[in-house]
Amino acid sequence: MVGEIPFNMWNVMEYSIGFFGGIALAYGVFTSVWPQTVSPVKAWENRVVFVLVFLVIPFVVFQQSLSFEPVFDRFRAGGVVVQPELTGKISSISSLIILVISAALIGYRLRKVHTGFAAGDLRFVFIVYFSVYILFGYIINGVMGGKAALNIHLYVVNLVAILMLTRIQGSPFSSHPLLQVDSRKLFKVLVAVMLFIAVTSFIAVNLHEGLPGTQNRFQVQTNNFLHD
Repeated sequence: MVGEIPFNMWNVMEYSIGFFGGIALAYGVFTSVWPQTVSPVKAWENRVVFVLVFLVIPFVVFQQSLSFEPVFDRFRAGGVVVQPELTGKISSISSLIILVISAALIGYRLRKVHTGFAAGDLRFVFIVYFSVYILFGYIINGVMGGKAALNIHLYVVNLVAILMLTRIQGSPFSSHPLLQVDSRKLFKVLVAVMLFIAVTSFIAVNLHEGLPGTQNRFQVQTNNFLHD
């Protein structure tokens, strides 16, 4: 509001939590030793897992959020697009096509996996799923009607940054021995980050007076049951 940036600041807070929380999870994954599968996986087990992970779950997400009725209701209620019915149909059909194509691409890539996923397989699935998520973000915000929320562009920036960083860092799923963590250096970095957050928070809370109503994330309607 004060900065006149077209962002919902609650979304900025939620995005920040997800971003830094994701960094912590990524650090845990990237510095872990992955066990090697010694016994081959049965073909039917692979098929069942594939159907559940790449077909059933995505279809449930599509039915709940991207089928015509939810998309149409969102566009009509929010006034996002001029023709909500037509845009809703195009958006829903496009989402279903994207789901089918992504499942086909992943199934084609993993068709020969028997004993475990290689680093390239995992990276491929990650890129496909992240790309699908970004496309759905654009679709659900009305890109088929010529609209696109500003925050959705950050997802593309995230994907590019992740791909660049993983190239620099190398594959976390390798058999190379992990380096010893320097506790002293880690403590210094932690202190520096906490000081930075404290200073920026102090600056933020002193930039302006309080903004009435901004402490409410959602509007809640209540009935008055008091009687005279």
